[in-house]
Amino acid sequence: MQITVCIKSIVRQNQEIVRQTMVLDDNPGDTCSLIKAIVKSSVRSYNERSDNEIVKVLSLEEIEDAAVAGKVSFGVHYPKANRKKPDIDRAIEHAIQSFEDGIVCIFNGDRRLESLDDTIDVDQPFTFLKLAMLSGRMW
Repeated sequence: MQITVCIKSIVRQNQEIVRQTMVLDDNPGDTCSLIKAIVKSSVRSYNERSDNEIVKVLSLEEIEDAAVAGKVSFGVHYPKANRKKPDIDRAIEHAIQSFEDGIVCIFNGDRRLESLDDTIDVDQPFTFLKLAMLSGRMW
């Protein structure tokens, strides 16, 4: 089953929202099953990319994007011998907790999904927003 997900990188300035197609194993009926299916698909995709990666070289565009974010590095691209595969169950747990805590908002078309039991329309695009928590200290 294919769904459409809208993506925008917060690192790049003036970048448009890009529509991307994701392939899911199941046909999700509610928010909870959608989160589980997307996490499974994303982890599988990550593992396939990292297994096929011979040498990671940063492109000029990746270096510029990382510089805007404030850190230029190879990130998680360590030698294969030292690389751990993500735990799917733990990733699902974290994704659901982030949704419940309001750190991540999910929109299905123009409708915001409020609970894990909300029904979804797979024909409408999904937009995931990771919210930045603003906090300050008074000294």
